[in-house]
Amino acid sequence: MLRKLFFLTLLLGSGLLSAAWYKDSLAGAQTKLISFWRNRQNSQNFQGLDLSSVFRPTDSSELAGTKARPVPQLTGAPAAQLSDVLRFDVQPDWVTTRWARVSTVLSEQQFKGLRVPFVSGTELDDLAGSLTYYFDHQRQVRRVTFTGGTGNPEKLIGLATQRFGFKAVPDLGAGMYLVRWNGRPTSALRISHAPVIRSTDPLSQFVVEFEINRPQLGYQLSPRFERIVARDLVLHRW
Repeated sequence: MLRKLFFLTLLLGSGLLSAAWYKDSLAGAQTKLISFWRNRQNSQNFQGLDLSSVFRPTDSSELAGTKARPVPQLTGAPAAQLSDVLRFDVQPDWVTTRWARVSTVLSEQQFKGLRVPFVSGTELDDLAGSLTYYFDHQRQVRRVTFTGGTGNPEKLIGLATQRFGFKAVPDLGAGMYLVRWNGRPTSALRISHAPVIRSTDPLSQFVVEFEINRPQLGYQLSPRFERIVARDLVLHRW
């Protein structure tokens, strides 16, 4: 639980998530983290820190002393597997009711994007970062993107290759995986080593960027990810 708190606190400080959104939550998390370490030093019987109490928004009914109604978690409702959130069969309401903070963005193709913070767990192969769902005019998911970090990308690689059909290509980084249509990349997973790898921070040793597009006629990478893939090709990274 502490590792998940540290991982998300580091992420919030790195600028991957909106500072304006999470200023109050981050301040509260830091305060409780300090309290955690003090209690740990003073008592061997200290039971740990409840992450949900740190990042769960306060309901106005709680302040009034009345029974609290359930509210979404900042990092999303618990998911049994990463595949529970990497999906194309959901609608915008599914996102807004699952996460307590959602940012609305527009892509270059005028899809409506809903961006949320995401932490899948506390193990080395879990992810922490920014997850975005892009919806078309029919409210169907057309694209799912993620930017963040992990301590071990193997679980994500397994899901990408087995469920979404990604294929590995030789590269100079920690991994490049593509889905192609007529030879052209249409989805991409790019894994690189963090600029600074610290043994004291095993949960963020790899930087992960992926874009999964819904297979249908005319689908393609976003201009942003096309530039990333093209730049890596020019630099002979793959």
